[in-house]
Amino acid sequence: MLHVEQKPELTHLSTAFGSSDTSAIIVAAGTSERFNAAHDGDYPDEISAIIAKDIGEDSSFSKILAPLAGSPLLTWSILAADAAPSVAEIIVVVRGEDLAEVKALVSGLPTVVPIVLAQGGTTRQESVRHGLAAVNPLHHFVTVLDGARPLVTSDTIEATIRNLRLRKDLAGMVVGYPSVDTLKVVDSDATVCGTPDRARYWCIQTPQTFRKADLRDAHTLAMSIGLEGTDDASLVENAGKKVGCLDLQRDNIKVTLPIDLVVAEALLNTRLKNEGSHEAKRGL
Repeated sequence: MLHVEQKPELTHLSTAFGSSDTSAIIVAAGTSERFNAAHDGDYPDEISAIIAKDIGEDSSFSKILAPLAGSPLLTWSILAADAAPSVAEIIVVVRGEDLAEVKALVSGLPTVVPIVLAQGGTTRQESVRHGLAAVNPLHHFVTVLDGARPLVTSDTIEATIRNLRLRKDLAGMVVGYPSVDTLKVVDSDATVCGTPDRARYWCIQTPQTFRKADLRDAHTLAMSIGLEGTDDASLVENAGKKVGCLDLQRDNIKVTLPIDLVVAEALLNTRLKNEGSHEAKRGL
């Protein structure tokens, strides 16, 4: 674990720091395998131009460091988390080969709350578990962000924390939206074998906010039985706890393939142009 020193003029903390009612943010990202494998020269010039300089022939390139609207992709979710009033600490989970570059990146950001770097794991789930171990004991809520979803806003982050505080019956609160697409169940040879009622299905994103004790217990249980969930909410559900959903933000796309960078760049530039303020750049 590596603590990142803040600039002297930014050592003041938000008024929420030190309260058990505040949240720690864990920013974690999955692998870049699909992102790197897809960069094979077949994309149009406008897509390749965004990423070629940084990826080149390096198959180990990390997508969280890809350029997006003038800054590395990871920058935007960190700034959004920093601007959320209830956030008192940010833990950035990174793979070892990215440590030096991410340390330099976060050291130069105009953040207010303290940032801690934690060693990433071999899976997203393991990385979140490492991030949990780095959370300050004073914080009773934990919000997990996917570092590959750069369009999250501070309002969305804050809403998950605020709503979970109010819902004492829930262990977690996640962001998503009801599916607007027709869903098909497809078997192993790509043959359709069912069409479920989409009215009961949601597309789930991050942030996902949990009571820290519930998330920690869910991860411990999952590790003991060898369960690898698709997200943290699935682990909490497996532990017998209830999770709520909020329909808040539909444009927080996940950068999985290089073409996703083009979409994210267009959305982010439009947002910054429309809001045209320093606050907009901090994810408000």
